[in-house]
Parts: sequence; structure tokens; C-alpha cells
Amino acid sequence: MKRTDGRQIFGDVMKELTNRAGLCSYLCIWGSNGPTVIRSEMGNVQTAARVRIGSNLSVLTATGMIFPSFMPPESTRELLIRDIVDWNRESANAQASVEKSMHQLDRVKKARIARTRGMRNPTWTAFSSPVFDPNGNFQMALTVIGVTTHFDTRLNGPVADQLKASAEQLSAHLIF
Repeated sequence: MKRTDGRQIFGDVMKELTNRAGLCSYLCIWGSNGPTVIRSEMGNVQTAARVRIGSNLSVLTATGMIFPSFMPPESTRELLIRDIVDWNRESANAQASVEKSMHQLDRVKKARIARTRGMRNPTWTAFSSPVFDPNGNFQMALTVIGVTTHFDTRLNGPVADQLKASAEQLSAHLIF
């Protein structure tokens, strides 16, 4: 019986997504400081939207919203509140709140996709989708990011569909 290398499958799925979408992709797990990048694929994409392995992301990013949408609230609430306070302090027109965030997280959970546009950089858009284990438990988030004017940023557009399909592929191969 031939053994499957999960890392190779994840790499192949991410390369295919990056090449088809023309965007950078990365995979995150929940680490001790919140969403943590464990793998990235840049392909031939020439953009400044590069995310380093080991980077921690805010739960207010597209990637970050996936985690509190699918994890128990007690696991993510403290970080969500901290990130909202930080965002409101750092952003001139900030109006983030726990109530608004909880409403957004409900929509993310139903749609199985999160999107942010211009959060830290006005020219970037990111999409993120959950990856589940064989028992349907949330494990990680798959994300694409790129320059907003270079791709279809609709939640029902081809990039969003490609991302969700790739996340489903990863879910099908995720075995512990």
C-alpha cells in the first residue's frame, strides 16, 4: 500500500490555487498567539502581499475571522477583544466592536468564506476558507491575497469559488 504525503498534497493544492487564481496563498493554524502562518505559496506572483511563515495575524483579517467563526468562543474571545481595541486605536475611522464582529463571524460561518478589503493596505483584498478534519472539526484556514484591482473580489466570484474548492480538497486529505 502506497503512503500519501500530506505535506506534498497540501503543497500541490496550494500551488494549483496560487497559479489558477494568480494570487498568493497561505495556510494558518491556531497558535499560542492566534492565527499563525504555517505554509505559504507565492508562485510567480509579483506583489508585496507576502506573508512570512510564523507570522501571527489579527482575528480581524480574513484569515483571522475564520478561527472565531468555527472555534468555541471561549478560545478566541480574549484575542478578538484585544484586536478590536488595537484596531480602534490604530485606525483613524475605526468602528470595530464585539457586536459587529460577532455578526460578521456568523455570516462567515454560514458562507464558509471570509473577505477583507483594504484592511491594512487599501490595495489588498483577502479571502479565507476553513479546512476541516474527517470528523468535520475545524483545523486551519486557507487564504488567498492579492491586489484588489487584479482579480474578482466578489464572494460568489471565481476566486472565492476556487478557494472554497481548494479548502474542500485539503479537508478531504486531512487525516491525523
